[in-house]
Amino acid sequence: QSPTRAPTPHPTDNRPKIDVDITCSDNDNLRDCGQLETPEPECDSNVDTLVFTYIGEGCEQSRNTQDDFFCQDFDGGPSNDDAARIQCEDEDGREIFDEVVNVGSQLAFGDKDNLPDLIQCFVKDNRDETLQAFTVASTRHDDLFLKDVFGSLQLESCDRLNCRVQVTYIYTIQNDGNTQLEITALDRSREDMNENVVGLVQDTSLLPDENTPAHEPDVIDVCVEASIVTRVEAEGDPPSGSPVTAVDTYTARTEGLEQREIPKPCVSGKGKGGKGKGKGGKGKGGKEKGGSGDGDDDDDYGGTSKYSKYGSDDYHDGEPKGSKLQYGDGDDDDDDECGKGKGKGGKKGSEKGGKGKAGKGKGGDDDDDDDDYPGKGDG
Repeated sequence: QSPTRAPTPHPTDNRPKIDVDITCSDNDNLRDCGQLETPEPECDSNVDTLVFTYIGEGCEQSRNTQDDFFCQDFDGGPSNDDAARIQCEDEDGREIFDEVVNVGSQLAFGDKDNLPDLIQCFVKDNRDETLQAFTVASTRHDDLFLKDVFGSLQLESCDRLNCRVQVTYIYTIQNDGNTQLEITALDRSREDMNENVVGLVQDTSLLPDENTPAHEPDVIDVCVEASIVTRVEAEGDPPSGSPVTAVDTYTARTEGLEQREIPKPCVSGKGKGGKGKGKGGKGKGGKEKGGSGDGDDDDDYGGTSKYSKYGSDDYHDGEPKGSKLQYGDGDDDDDDECGKGKGKGGKKGSEKGGKGKAGKGKGGDDDDDDDDYPGKGDG
């Protein structure tokens, strides 16, 4: 009898193999990035800290419901291409912010000092010329919602309510073959941004069945509805033969804030408002708008003429003394609509008006002999 032949052994699979997997979670709650929560949009009335993003551009993009909001552009206003210097102060003229920023930079108020009731900001170019002046009132006095826009600033967070959530993407690379691999590339693409992030890989030399992570921090805006797709391609190089690759994708989803109806805020106009010949009522200073009468025989109002931090005892022809921020002239028709375009004003006044609370006063007389309504203005 012939000897039995031994079975032929199966050939060993020495082909290199690689795999990659993506996960993502927020840093605070470890919630999967596909299930991030949207915060409540309205800030608390006792808010202590506000954080804004500098977005550039002019006053016309402003989007908020604050009653006393003021914004004015100069020389075309800020752009979204150039760096800008932003100087901000409180209602008493105390400096609370002064930095050079770029589009996307964060500005925080109240993190070091008490949050003021009113923030007054000036956006300047590299020649220190003012491009924009605007105000933001805290919620102690007015409405404040996440994603509100004030001139070239957009509100991102107020205390615990935050649109910008810190997250971490983890790319896990696995050696599924029977040979050692050197990880030579980890190409990541997200929202038209491509980068080789192999420098984040914890261990670039993998034995069979070993794996290694790469951690990448990022920020996701949960106040904007979006589907953010991340794609990674890992490449491993074996001792001999061609490199091997593996690909994975991950989608982070956000629902965003519900849209609310917001009327377009008034910004300064380039049309000329009517001049009032009578003196406005005496104001003791303060934070409210004053206007002179329009000097004609009808019942309409004159153009709004000023926004004064210091106030003044003499309002004449829309040029108050000591005015830190001024409105430009309103439109020159007989309705109550806002003027359009840009207006002059907003530079620092030559004199300092009397300090104190805002006073109320009637506008100038309309210069005729009847008993109709005079021009209206607040002192």
